Amino acid sequence: MLVEAIKGQRVSLACAVSVGIFLILVFHAPVGPVAVGCLFSLVYLFIRGWTKLSSGKEQR
Repeated sequence: MLVEAIKGQRVSLACAVSVGIFLILVFHAPVGPVAVGCLFSLVYLFIRGWTKLSSGKEQR
């Protein structure tokens, strides 16, 4: 179920992870807040994908 919910959100998932890595490695941002922000975005993406999956909307 988790994999199917995230399958339609692959680009957003890749963007969230790559922005987090970029902020930490290039701008030397604190790891804690960046990790929490990425976690929030991943939870949002999971909920968004899960609601689309459970409502029967077709993913493009």
